[in-house]
Amino acid sequence: MALFAEILALEWMDTRCVFIFFLVFLILADYLKHRVPADFPPGPWAIPLIGDVHRIKSSQIHLQFDKFAEKYGPIFSLRMMGGRVVVVNGYKLVREALVEKGEDYVDRPSEPLFEEMIGNKGLVSSNGYQWRQQRRFALHTLRNFGLGKVSLEPSIQQECQYLTEVFAQQEGAPFDPKMALTKAVSNIICCLVVGKRFEYTEKKHQTMIENINDLFYLSGQTWAQVYSMVPWLMRHIPGPHKKIFSLTRSIISFTEEQIKEHRVDHDPSSPRDYIDCFLTEMDKNEDSKSGFDIENLCICTLDLFAAGTETTSTTLHWGLLFMVYYPDIQRSLTSGHQTPLGLR
Repeated sequence: MALFAEILALEWMDTRCVFIFFLVFLILADYLKHRVPADFPPGPWAIPLIGDVHRIKSSQIHLQFDKFAEKYGPIFSLRMMGGRVVVVNGYKLVREALVEKGEDYVDRPSEPLFEEMIGNKGLVSSNGYQWRQQRRFALHTLRNFGLGKVSLEPSIQQECQYLTEVFAQQEGAPFDPKMALTKAVSNIICCLVVGKRFEYTEKKHQTMIENINDLFYLSGQTWAQVYSMVPWLMRHIPGPHKKIFSLTRSIISFTEEQIKEHRVDHDPSSPRDYIDCFLTEMDKNEDSKSGFDIENLCICTLDLFAAGTETTSTTLHWGLLFMVYYPDIQRSLTSGHQTPLGLR
């Protein structure tokens, strides 16, 4: 009996030693991977393996960043998304980084989650030569179709009319204008990218917008950050992060459908939109590294839909809320007898 107990004790000690060794190995590997130079921006002490994930709540991230800036200065660092993140706080510093020294900050970090979703493709998450070629082409093409020019104003004014009609249908009852604003913004982008607008009741367009909203929400959650830290493990674990990939595939399916429609009656001599110009460039561009292929067209179209719609509609939504909560702003805008959108 004593011999049996001794054997069990030895087995338990061996198991414990293996566990302790494995834990020490992980902590040491994590330290070596994330060690930084002595002059690296300061920040809170990160927990081994998980970093600063526990400190960040997506719904209050701007408030938490303000607190970190008060404690560590306008430039501080955090461990998020599987790597080190440097946060620049304040208008002057952001302008210096993104405008005055913009060429030093053109690359995007390599995040396993986005690598798994779309790889090094598109306009938002790609890097290097292909990104420069695609960015140059997109800016040139969209400007030709009126981006940032007076020639786009008729399309915007027409969409504003449709939007005010949707607001008027509410007959003064309380409602959330976010979806209507998002559809309006998306339609302006659609005019540039796919050459047409969608009715507000069009199901596929609405589903695409809802999927984009869900994708942005899930990409900012803790599950997404954990995926970027241990992708080899998260690929085999069920959870909300799995929905990110299904949403991406759904949005890409929508873009593929638009591209197929364009290829039926594509006329290189008479381009209607961004997709037409991309298809023409595919036929004549012999540079295989520049990314002019169908797969990249799908991702670029996705990026234009998602990034453009999300940023602009969110800005308009917050602007509308500010006018509601601060009537003085409304009065200053209406003093010239110009009634703000939807506030008649």
